[in-house]
Amino acid sequence: MTIALLLIDIQNDSFPGGAWELEGMAAAAERAATLLARFREQGRPVIHVRHEFESTDAPFFRPGSDGAGIHPTVAPAPGEAVFTKHAVNAFQRTSLQPRLRSFGIEELVVVGAMSHMCIEGTTRAAADLGYRCRVVHDACATRGSEFGERTVSAADVHAAAMATLGFGFADVVTADEALAALTAETAAPQAGRDAATPTGREAAMNPDTATVSLREIDEATIVSILKLDVAPAQRGFVATNAVSLSQAHFSEHAWHRAIYADDTPVGFVMLSDNPADEGVWLWRLMIDQRHQGCGYGRHAMEQVFDHVRTLSRPDVLFTSVVEGHGSPRPFYEGLGFLDTGEIEDGETVLRRDLTAR
Repeated sequence: MTIALLLIDIQNDSFPGGAWELEGMAAAAERAATLLARFREQGRPVIHVRHEFESTDAPFFRPGSDGAGIHPTVAPAPGEAVFTKHAVNAFQRTSLQPRLRSFGIEELVVVGAMSHMCIEGTTRAAADLGYRCRVVHDACATRGSEFGERTVSAADVHAAAMATLGFGFADVVTADEALAALTAETAAPQAGRDAATPTGREAAMNPDTATVSLREIDEATIVSILKLDVAPAQRGFVATNAVSLSQAHFSEHAWHRAIYADDTPVGFVMLSDNPADEGVWLWRLMIDQRHQGCGYGRHAMEQVFDHVRTLSRPDVLFTSVVEGHGSPRPFYEGLGFLDTGEIEDGETVLRRDLTAR
């Protein structure tokens, strides 16, 4: 089962001295940071969500303010997804759901704030959408509230929210229990999926320090490249590497490389430099499902941009995407690709200007 860490609203305003201080926020954030480190160590997807009110008159998380920034304790690493929301439910008016589908995510580990607001609202929505959820209760925080003439303590507000979630929407666990489960799931064999089971070297690879490189594929490495595969939800958006390599073999204009993180193959990229086309095309890009969410695709594309700049037509790079849930379009837009307004073979054509770095 593919698991992602969902960090919700761990923002500066919620910490001591902030505009909306929560009880126990610093301690909760430290536990969230421990989980974040474990997810990164294991190469699992990480998704950050931050709240920003749309009005500058808001009491906290005002647009563009330092208080609305993600706290340094859990600062996003390069390549990690960050979503800005304007509602309690992180799925509302965001592309969070398509991103989860593009990663093939089936389970969410949820941490952050506030327990009875965005944690509860997002977890309920995720459960309704079919995701299994684990809420790490001691990595969440909130503040006291009032009901009528009654003052409700932060501890009681938090307990009520966790009790509700645990009753019908999620497994409510401690940070230690979540960490132990991650360790057990990494160690457990995945019957029937030998090709997708990380080797010891892959599991130990640190995405924060790994060096990404593009390498030629030869007789010694082709089998490992053919075994790479995207998440099940992404298979309708990209051809297999077997198909890609076959196309490259029969095209005089194809340029293709394996993507490596240190010495581990993690993906594949292919360009087409056909003089009959307006410019160079990004024909194929894939990152193996075990290595998504680590920033490898972005680092590889930076090297692709540099390669294209060495060609006879260095100014622009085109690609096309299939629209729909799981589409890679948000990824390419994050790299600076823009919609041309053209449709080719049923796919939306995107363009990236390479004249400026």
